[in-house]
Amino acid sequence: MRCEGSRIRIWLNGVKTTDYIEPYIDEPFEGIGTINQEGHIALQIHEGKACEVWYKDIEIEEIK
Repeated sequence: MRCEGSRIRIWLNGVKTTDYIEPYIDEPFEGIGTINQEGHIALQIHEGKACEVWYKDIEIEEIK
């Protein structure tokens, strides 16, 4: 995962799965306002039956 400003790109096993640019950083979205650029990193599953997920070799590096 690489986050640069409002752009988020995600690769899984070397394959790019996401290339997203958050449009609501400066201009508010009706009902929720602007999207905060600080917070927590979370790994999650959005739907489906209950399951167990394991993660391996996760590294976080600040881009300078």
